Amino acid sequence: MMLVAAVPPLFRALMDPRFVAHYEGDIRRANVRSGASEKLLARYPLPVDVPVDVPVDAAELDAAPADPTARTPADDVLAARCPGCGYTYEVAAGNELEGFAAGNAWSDIPDAWTCPDCGVRDKVDFVPLARSRA
Repeated sequence: MMLVAAVPPLFRALMDPRFVAHYEGDIRRANVRSGASEKLLARYPLPVDVPVDVPVDAAELDAAPADPTARTPADDVLAARCPGCGYTYEVAAGNELEGFAAGNAWSDIPDAWTCPDCGVRDKVDFVPLARSRA
């Protein structure tokens, strides 16, 4: 492998498919330098069966509630996923090891909280997966 690393094009031709296979085709989960991810996505598009997590509508996030006591979109989050490792915090299940009982709302989680699996991503990095439509 060291000999192959001496020839960068050969190394890339060998390692890029392994890199994509490691992330099961979803290279958005990898922590690559900015600019490189766009090139990798162009070269290795996402498989059809990979779900694309769409965050909460930007218009809903930008719109400030008229009533200060109104619920914010963060109150309606039922689950949130770490984009790095895929750990999912579910409000219904909570996380007893972290000190959050079942039913503990996403908005009640401290902003300084980090992903318990990878320890890399902060709460603000998590992607909301489901919202109640009350």
